[in-house]
Amino acid sequence: MEPPREPRTPLGQRLRAGATSAGGRRLIRSVLAGLIGTIGLICSVVLAVGALLVGLDADSGQPYDLVSGTCDVLVGPLRDVFSFSGAKADTKEALVAWGAGSIGYLMVGLVAQSVLRPRPRD
Repeated sequence: MEPPREPRTPLGQRLRAGATSAGGRRLIRSVLAGLIGTIGLICSVVLAVGALLVGLDADSGQPYDLVSGTCDVLVGPLRDVFSFSGAKADTKEALVAWGAGSIGYLMVGLVAQSVLRPRPRD
């Protein structure tokens, strides 16, 4: 038989108690890295869904308007980088800008996680 283990300390208590110690800084960096990665992933998925809707010609209706507005805000000036002419030029611009933005947010989230995440001790 094993002796019972001590109960784990809740996250909030660990943050308050060890915010100035090395372990506290590691915990804060780990939580921050996870948060940035999650935000990057969510933005990437929203942009990918918008690009998918444009690619499938489902660019009408209330859901598309909501996704389109969100995607335009997330992409920002990247939308003006690409310019197409001819039939459905706006659709092509949106597809390329939102697709590139999706990849960009995913890469930024992954790089930020790898930089911020604490390294294991040797």
